[in-house]
Amino acid sequence: MNHDLISNVASVMLSAPADHAYTDFYSDILDTKGFESAQLSALIGILTGVDSSNTLTITAEECDTTVTGSFTTVAAGDLDGAFTLIDAATEDVVMQSVGYNGTKRYIRLLFNFAGTGISASLIAAFGLLSHARTLPVTVPAAVSAT
Repeated sequence: MNHDLISNVASVMLSAPADHAYTDFYSDILDTKGFESAQLSALIGILTGVDSSNTLTITAEECDTTVTGSFTTVAAGDLDGAFTLIDAATEDVVMQSVGYNGTKRYIRLLFNFAGTGISASLIAAFGLLSHARTLPVTVPAAVSAT
């Protein structure tokens, strides 16, 4: 049995670093099949123009399929931790993560901007999967919504 993380954890890029300005977007989807534990992480760079009227909210969503319109917000009780509202310049340049305890196969992140004042926002997302049912871990690819 390998005790190193690389043999026991799968790290999946869900959204490559990109400037999304004030445009809402979804990450790609993390498929949890074959794993008992999952984590979603958002990496936020400098948000130019963030303030109390121009904010970023990150929400975890879940679904049994990959159909975009079928995803729902993950209940707080199915998350370890919480994403916090970014509404001040002192709150950017951060990584926020939550553990997923729900029962749905597919999970993703929604990045929701309020206002139109955020003119630049370098953002990325990734998922971690662990407690694989089969070792060593085979890293799955991110899934696109249908």
